[in-house]
Amino acid sequence: MLNYYERLGVSKDATNDEINSAFRRNARKFHADSNDGINADALMRELIHIRDTLLDKDKRRQYDATLGNANSKNNTNKEKEDLRRQAEELFREKEAYKWKAEQLKRERDNNIPPNVHVVEKTVVKVVRRGGCISRTISTIVFIFVITLFVLNWVTSRELTREREAEREQERIEYITGIAETYQISFEEAEQKLAEMEKLENAIIGFWRASGDGFPIIFTEDGEFIFYENGVKQTHSFEVVDSNVYIVNEDGDVRTIRASVTSRVNLRFDGDHFTKATLLEATNESIVGKWNRPIAFPIEFDGGSTMIRHEGWRELFFTYVVTNDNMLIVTDKDGNIEFESMIFLIETADEEQLLGRSVLDSLGRKLVDFYHRVE
Repeated sequence: MLNYYERLGVSKDATNDEINSAFRRNARKFHADSNDGINADALMRELIHIRDTLLDKDKRRQYDATLGNANSKNNTNKEKEDLRRQAEELFREKEAYKWKAEQLKRERDNNIPPNVHVVEKTVVKVVRRGGCISRTISTIVFIFVITLFVLNWVTSRELTREREAEREQERIEYITGIAETYQISFEEAEQKLAEMEKLENAIIGFWRASGDGFPIIFTEDGEFIFYENGVKQTHSFEVVDSNVYIVNEDGDVRTIRASVTSRVNLRFDGDHFTKATLLEATNESIVGKWNRPIAFPIEFDGGSTMIRHEGWRELFFTYVVTNDNMLIVTDKDGNIEFESMIFLIETADEEQLLGRSVLDSLGRKLVDFYHRVE
């Protein structure tokens, strides 16, 4: 297991300032502009992951516990290896004794009377009869195991039928409740439930805001994920009629207006949302040039270099996309120039790269969106 402290060159009780200082020192040492022939991209990824882990109290506590367990595991593996060697030595000694016994038996056979062999044959017959008894016991055990398996299968089928019956009963009670609430017939309530289930299935996925808002996500597990001022929030959701109700941990409820016609339309916090396909954001998938209105174009080379085109000037930076969709851009001295969560999405017309912009005049964190240049 990689020792993060040794990798940065700090002690296990190092402070946050010491960790940041060691990170910048290593970032300068392994920066792509200063090194040829090494995988600077992979090294920067590793250094950023180590720094983020050690600066977060909870992640650092969990890592320290894992590191301690790994050291304990290494000791345990050493003990197992010692036991294995001892077992091999015992096995070799056993084979040596066996070979010696066979040699003594051959010498004895050459010198003993014929009637002794008759006794040995009798003993062999008794042993063989014992083997028959052993096979009979094995057969009985096999039949017993098969019987248990069949009984378990039958019981499982009965439990499955019972659960299906319970779910059907719950569905009937739910439809009955809808009918009583809206004063409609059972058939009409069943149709209303089908429409709500259709809407629930239709909203599952990734949604892009038409304005400067952050995207929202509905999962099949009933989770609603959104980014309030760029901070990830996870709540539960429930579909009732054409409304989607968002419920947080405190029981507070927010409403999203939704409708299904030729396509699904969502409205949340004063913004409209359209469905898009969320692609995996990696160093390789964002390769290329990206434009945004009233902003300088940016370009990613697929290795670890980001270029910002400012008219006739070109500014070079090092970038990395982490596993949690964070884009981290550093200058040649290892200082973080920009850090933002990004989304690579595909619409009907093009690919877009979404990321947090700087604060606007009201202090809100908005979303920049760049269009891929062919």
